Amino acid sequence: MSGMGTLKTYESLVVEEVPYELPSEADDAVSAVVEKLSQQAKLLGEKYGISLREFEINQPYRKPDPSDLVASFLFAMAPRDHLSLERVRGEWGLWLRMRVGPLTNSQPSPTPLRDSPLPLRRAFLNRSEEFFKAYLDRVDAGLGESRAAIEAGHRALELIEKHNP
Repeated sequence: MSGMGTLKTYESLVVEEVPYELPSEADDAVSAVVEKLSQQAKLLGEKYGISLREFEINQPYRKPDPSDLVASFLFAMAPRDHLSLERVRGEWGLWLRMRVGPLTNSQPSPTPLRDSPLPLRRAFLNRSEEFFKAYLDRVDAGLGESRAAIEAGHRALELIEKHNP
């Protein structure tokens, strides 16, 4: 059947394919940077105990015009890959959940980012600064809430001490 194109895999639609083969050194460098970031993420999680979930690492499509119902439906049904910094099975780290469309009942099993396909690790690296900024903003917000709660607790203790000599 000439003239009919080949079907593209989801991966090739989501992550722009490089028109030439990358040297294995470049792939190894991607893995090395992902490993370093994974170790830092583990340390941050252990230190602060704060999670960041549902960070979409790839943005396969632009959000369509809301008036285009078909495109909006297809956009809503598209699978998405999400990254989290959280504790899974007792281990803090960067976890990938490869999400299928919302009509399925199955929950994706988290995979350590370091074990994910190379195109997804590249996609993460392209958004890694944004991811860690969002995480550190969440840490700052969480610590601010804790500080406010601690100050309120101290005020309550002072009040009790004043009335209980």
